[in-house]
Amino acid sequence: MTKKLALRVIFWGITVGIMVIVFLNSAKDATQSSEISMSFTEQLFTVFVPDYGAMDEASKLSLITEMQFFIRKSAHFLSYFAMGLFCTLAYNTHKLRLRNKFLFSAATCVCFSVSDEIHQLFVPGRSGEIRDVLIDAAGVLLAALTVTAIIYLSKRRKEKKNEKGL
Repeated sequence: MTKKLALRVIFWGITVGIMVIVFLNSAKDATQSSEISMSFTEQLFTVFVPDYGAMDEASKLSLITEMQFFIRKSAHFLSYFAMGLFCTLAYNTHKLRLRNKFLFSAATCVCFSVSDEIHQLFVPGRSGEIRDVLIDAAGVLLAALTVTAIIYLSKRRKEKKNEKGL
């Protein structure tokens, strides 16, 4: 197996793995989803909020409730950032123009986001949100732009190095 083929398998495997995790989390009903995000938020606060352990239960619940929206939307952004990152790296293993690698990656991930929000329409207590697609798209685009810029700059640097060597 060539290095490029091995990277292709790894990057597509990670991309699909992230998609499966997103799908499985979206399949959880509203109660399960809230319990997971509340538990995760509480773990974050235990680590990052110095006085969290000393707070009374009502204050803890109030803080968790206040931060729930931000934590959930950050999870959207970060999971789609990761998906966009690995999807762009996966497309980079194919013989495509750099612009198309970016476009195909963005389109793949944003289409998945749209399909995931539609999927949530059929899960009890969940809803599909255009806002979530926009947050997901922002994560994807930032990752895809970052990877594409690094690839572009790396190629330019290599070309300049080769020009000086000739």
